[in-house]
Amino acid sequence: MRGATPEYERGLHINKAAEGTRIRGIGFAHYAGEGLKLEGPNVTLENNTFSWNAISGVRIRGGYGGTNATVKGNSFVRNGMLGLRGGQTTGSVFDGNQFTGNNSFERFAATWSASGIKLTDSENVEIYDNVLEGNWGHAIWMDGGVVHPTIVRNTVRGVGSNAGIHLEISPGGPRGAIIASNVISGAGAGIQISNSNDARIWNNTLVGNDTNLIVNKGDRRGGGEEGTRVLPVTNTIAKNNLFSDPTGGTTLKASKFDACTDQTPLFDTLNFNVYHRSNAGDPATLIHWAPVAGTAGCTRSFARLTQAGGFQDVIGREPNGLALDNVARGALFVNASAGNYRLVSGSPAARGGDALPADIAAAVRLGLSSADAASIDVGANTSRGALHLHLR
Repeated sequence: MRGATPEYERGLHINKAAEGTRIRGIGFAHYAGEGLKLEGPNVTLENNTFSWNAISGVRIRGGYGGTNATVKGNSFVRNGMLGLRGGQTTGSVFDGNQFTGNNSFERFAATWSASGIKLTDSENVEIYDNVLEGNWGHAIWMDGGVVHPTIVRNTVRGVGSNAGIHLEISPGGPRGAIIASNVISGAGAGIQISNSNDARIWNNTLVGNDTNLIVNKGDRRGGGEEGTRVLPVTNTIAKNNLFSDPTGGTTLKASKFDACTDQTPLFDTLNFNVYHRSNAGDPATLIHWAPVAGTAGCTRSFARLTQAGGFQDVIGREPNGLALDNVARGALFVNASAGNYRLVSGSPAARGGDALPADIAAAVRLGLSSADAASIDVGANTSRGALHLHLR
């Protein structure tokens, strides 16, 4: 389906009356708005192509009925601002899609709305086994009231100065936001958590990003039910992640705009992670941390994980963390230059991480036995993001 002139705002509009509709194997291109607008419940979009649409390939409006959608095996290619956008959707699943080059030509402001996939004010969404490459904007962006998202086994490459996964102004809820077994390279931030609670970051492989993990409390304020208050950042858990060769200032950055007046820790748990630098001096700062009482700006930078005066010694976090300095990437990964970040046999990064909680083990969809979940390796691999087992 093709819309060549401005009067064709979209190719297809699915409303509430079309519950259960299935759209398969159709191409949507050159529409002035989106290729397809989804406002009907329990709709399946499978094996379609959405390309060169002015704003987005697909728009999902959950407030008008677009809930419990299944978006599977589609290609979102070179749409003007976003591959897919959605709001107020509940229970929708995004599985095995390809997002390539969205906003790569128009270059709308990435800090405003441009993205591979962006959802707002949504709940219990699942985003897994997607490949996102060359999108000019945050690749996966959960912004403003996204509760209980599950983001697992995705591969993200090449998003410039933007984030691979960005969770922003989103309360985690009782279960939290699960971000697990993703492989992210060539981003500004591999994973960024901003003004969001209860993020659970497990077994991701983050390589060659400017900063591999950012957790920050900024002064952006919520809206709607959140009013105008600054949302806090609490109860972040990061375990079993593999951080390798950041290209910018640091591997991990924890920051607060009010660090000297709000001493609440950003992390509940930070442990069992691996910090790799091919050159111990590049970057010179391994971890930038806040809040730290009694220091200038209530922040402090650390060049080393271990050793006297290092991060473990001063802050007391990462008691089971591992630093790998002056180790070539080739000693860790099967073929890093080709983007294959599976651990080679005998890799110094191959080590047992902490046992996976039952819900994390279930979320990664690998059929792990309880014994496997208790003896998991750090990081992910590139077999569609699946975890790499290290049975002890």
